[in-house]
Amino acid sequence: LRCVRRGRGTQVGRVQRARLWRVMERFTADLASRDSATYTQLCDQAASVLADGGPRYRHVVVDEAQDLHPAQWRVLRACVAPRSDDMFLVGDPHQRIYDSRVSLRSLGIDVRGRTSRLRLNYRSTEEILRWSASLLDGQPVGRLGEDDDEDGGRDSLRGYRSQLRGRTPAAHGYGSQDDEIRALIQQVRTWIEQDGV
Repeated sequence: LRCVRRGRGTQVGRVQRARLWRVMERFTADLASRDSATYTQLCDQAASVLADGGPRYRHVVVDEAQDLHPAQWRVLRACVAPRSDDMFLVGDPHQRIYDSRVSLRSLGIDVRGRTSRLRLNYRSTEEILRWSASLLDGQPVGRLGEDDDEDGGRDSLRGYRSQLRGRTPAAHGYGSQDDEIRALIQQVRTWIEQDGV
């Protein structure tokens, strides 16, 4: 019941951990009795099978790396032998949709001193980039692959830019979800009338 949980959100006390452990034991036993497994358990099993058979590839390319779970990283690590050019990782911690922060070093993936930040955005206009960056201002975002707890690594959107230009985003507040939906429907109707979509 002792494990480091820094960065995992809600704190769990000793009594809660014991209860959660019992729930997980029952859950795992129930899955096993039905010859089933979770996706994460399947990833762990795949990593074990791959590790037993030895690395199968010289290089691995990973996109959207910010959203991978530790079990998925273990599969990737088992696919390729550790070398200086074993993995090419691309990810943006500011676009993280799952809270799967992980110490890559603890999984045998060393990115220290080998990272580059891409600061030119080709997807959004400068106006959208500035507006969305203002929403994240002051929010701590860990760097991709760095051990946040060990080196205090934080990332920011400072220096990001776009060569695309467009209108400044419009943000409106509404008193209820129904009001918001009505306004959205009206906006779509306006676009259809204006642009003939």
